Amino acid sequence: LDKAIECYYQAVHYNPQRAKSYNNIGLIYKRWQQWEQAMEWYQKALTVDAGYYIACSNIGNVYQTLGQYQEAIEWYQKSLALCPNHLSALYNLGHLYQIRKQYPLAIEYYHHVLEKEPLYTSAWGNLGNIYFSLEQWEQAETAYLEALNSDPSHYASRINLAKLYRLQGKEKEAHTHYSLALLKGKLGKGNSNN
Repeated sequence: LDKAIECYYQAVHYNPQRAKSYNNIGLIYKRWQQWEQAMEWYQKALTVDAGYYIACSNIGNVYQTLGQYQEAIEWYQKSLALCPNHLSALYNLGHLYQIRKQYPLAIEYYHHVLEKEPLYTSAWGNLGNIYFSLEQWEQAETAYLEALNSDPSHYASRINLAKLYRLQGKEKEAHTHYSLALLKGKLGKGNSNN
């Protein structure tokens, strides 16, 4: 990464009007968990190009990582104001509203993602988790099955679907999905409902 950041510094030197180079330096600092420097470089990208929606989204990502959810939401919304179809910002808003248990908003944003990218596995899986939390079993099952349709190896959806079937007394279906998860060698890894 040291060499990468050197290259981006050179790119900024030779073409100071290219917002992407500033943004990429910010990404490196984010990877190093140097949050203030990352934010500084994202802001520089926006100074060069006020319409660079990716930098807005990346500022939102830093705030989300730091647990400053309201600020993250504001930056994702700024990103969407510049580019309404930005999947990452739409998905991250859904995820933040899910974390805050603002389920109607989370569902709305996940549906926006799925309108644009019907095979977005994580959006389907997270919708399943929301419906599971709301005890809307049919919708949860549909969402988990859609997640598995888009990615049959999606561990969390496989396990959560098995838990749902077990809760409903559908032991055969539950066993099938637990077995498939074991077959993939992923039991005990990943994110699933408890």
